[in-house]
Amino acid sequence: PDDICPKHRNYPLALAPPMAADLLQRPRITLDELIDEIRWPENVDIGLVETVGGPRSPLSHDADSVDLVQRLRPDRVLLVADAGLGTLNAVRLSLASVEPLMATVLLNRFDADDQLHRLNREWLTQRYRVQVVTQIAELL
Repeated sequence: PDDICPKHRNYPLALAPPMAADLLQRPRITLDELIDEIRWPENVDIGLVETVGGPRSPLSHDADSVDLVQRLRPDRVLLVADAGLGTLNAVRLSLASVEPLMATVLLNRFDADDQLHRLNREWLTQRYRVQVVTQIAELL
């Protein structure tokens, strides 16, 4: 676990990292520091950098996930979104924040028996031309 999230970046509070750091009286976090801490194994074919809380959720005192994505310039962005009520708005706003990067949406906890989930998937794929998957295996 410490290879994935160094101890000094592990906060025992369910808050955005800079908020947790402030409440725990830990040092301020900068985007440059976070980027400098990313370590890739030799000969990596696929690297994954995970953020949390949504594209505009703060990761540091001076940046959010969109800022990180813009600096890293990944080949592809994976947006994990709820499959239920509010999905269309949340997905479209989130995708707009990472344009022009290629993005795929994973509808989390998708239930094919749920009419709303099915309709959200249809609208995203057919009306908005979003690449959508509903199972992690589809990403492989």
